[in-house]
Amino acid sequence: VSYPVCRASTAEEIFLAFCEEVTKLQSNSDKDQSTTLLILPNFCQNNADAFDNFAGILTKTLEPLGLGEGSQGIQLVFFHPE
Repeated sequence: VSYPVCRASTAEEIFLAFCEEVTKLQSNSDKDQSTTLLILPNFCQNNADAFDNFAGILTKTLEPLGLGEGSQGIQLVFFHPE
């Protein structure tokens, strides 16, 4: 399990960090790394709705790549403190 912390606060920066973690998961074997918890302490701290909307965008970006749920893809789970 990997626990990278991204202190970015903009959607663009978060998207880049997300893409980097997806790339790592795809390039490593399940034995080496099968789970990543990307921690975003500065993103949408007081706005759970905005966080949920952005989570939906991240999920949709995987589908055209064949990485969405139901394939050999990546399952995304999102948590917000509110």
